[in-house]
Amino acid sequence: MSTDPGSPYAPPSSEVRSVGPLDGNMLATTGQRFATYLIDSLTLFVLQTAVVALVARSLSPVGVFLISNLAFVGYYVVMESRLGWTLGKQLVGTRVVREDGGTPRTTQILGRTLARIIPFEPFSALFGQGHPRPWHDTLSGTRVIRMR
Repeated sequence: MSTDPGSPYAPPSSEVRSVGPLDGNMLATTGQRFATYLIDSLTLFVLQTAVVALVARSLSPVGVFLISNLAFVGYYVVMESRLGWTLGKQLVGTRVVREDGGTPRTTQILGRTLARIIPFEPFSALFGQGHPRPWHDTLSGTRVIRMR
């Protein structure tokens, strides 16, 4: 197996890079954020349903609730901390960065994910004049930018 990056036999590589200082033109729009929300909500519904179906027979309702929420937290933390995007962000063409454009720390992504649990948090995205800044962004010090 060749390790030369120019070799057609080399494995594909991808890295989450810093994008540098952010400007208003780089920020994701309200439409992009909403589309991402819909795609990720559907993805989470399927993931949580599958996980619960596998373990529901052996758990109490509280256990099902906890497993379902662990799937929710796991989805966002793993996807955003490792890749910088979720399935919705990948399909829409956006990703998560720090406020300065750098790669977010895992603790920021965890805080971002836990902030999504705040009641009525999705409604915080309704404000922002074209570039919403929901609570899960402001509380974690992150932004969502357009990649294409």
